[in-house]
Amino acid sequence: MRTEPAFTTAVIPMPPSVRAETGAPIESAAEQAVGSQRNPASPLLAYIAASVNGGSRTPAEEDALLQLAERQEALLLERKRDSVIDALRHSPWFARADADPDDAQSQWIVQEARLQLKALLPADLLAPIEQRTTGSHREFFDEISKVIGHLDDELKSQYSDLLAGYVRFYRELTGILADLKDQLGKPDSDGMIEVNFKGLLLKLEKLKETWVSKGFGAVFESKADAEKLLAELGIEGLKVVQLPDGSWQVGIDTGLIDSLRNVFQPAEGSISATALNELLQQKETMMESFNFINRALPEKYQRRLQMWDALVKLLSSTIDAITDADSKVIAAMAG
Repeated sequence: MRTEPAFTTAVIPMPPSVRAETGAPIESAAEQAVGSQRNPASPLLAYIAASVNGGSRTPAEEDALLQLAERQEALLLERKRDSVIDALRHSPWFARADADPDDAQSQWIVQEARLQLKALLPADLLAPIEQRTTGSHREFFDEISKVIGHLDDELKSQYSDLLAGYVRFYRELTGILADLKDQLGKPDSDGMIEVNFKGLLLKLEKLKETWVSKGFGAVFESKADAEKLLAELGIEGLKVVQLPDGSWQVGIDTGLIDSLRNVFQPAEGSISATALNELLQQKETMMESFNFINRALPEKYQRRLQMWDALVKLLSSTIDAITDADSKVIAAMAG
């Protein structure tokens, strides 16, 4: 039974208005509704939510805060993982359930946990575990410990690192566009405005050159592995990119940067206020491609965290029962 939506591979399309080929007419963008709920225990999502509101921090200060949020996120996940894995690996109750089918207490503890895990974990994760463990409770929960470690590593390398990487790219992009006002002159007596976008276009070109062979998060040895993550994310505007050393990452489709650059053509000259307003509207429309990814990635990460938290909560409740049982046994032994 597959209950967690985080593993869906359906593609999340960008709004139709932003799927514009280079040079194509651009329509107004439709705003996409995105859930506002965020995991309050996630430092990374808290940082992203706070950064949306803007502020007066310098790029260096923003980067320092992002690095801090990443580190706190990693420590949070590690603490959750380690406490659960330690209890699963060292408790005797699973072995007791294997050794004594008539031990009602140990049988109830492990069977209840197994039933709930079947309802929580995706079938493609759970089925191989059951095949490898041949009915042994001890072996089953040893394998579950490995899954927890895998999900923790996956959350960090494939999701939180990828999300933080895109945040850095997005900040570079918006930093470049923040200088747009400096490219505009004052209207003359006829209402014409002198523009010079050469500097802006040069910065966008350098941004493209940087990210055409650079991605976000986990680095894969094979293109197929990177494409697997890309398909799992299912977010348009991302693509698989090859790094200079031949490895692969998920990164930005730099064609989106080309489409944005085309908005600022011609690069210099005089345009009317009406034409300038149309240009700025086109810029906002093209930015919706990047804004969409900036919303969709946190949503993906949030769903993954929900599955992780549900798994840890389930196992923690099982561990509480185990610990309580352990305490009673020790107390009885002590007389």
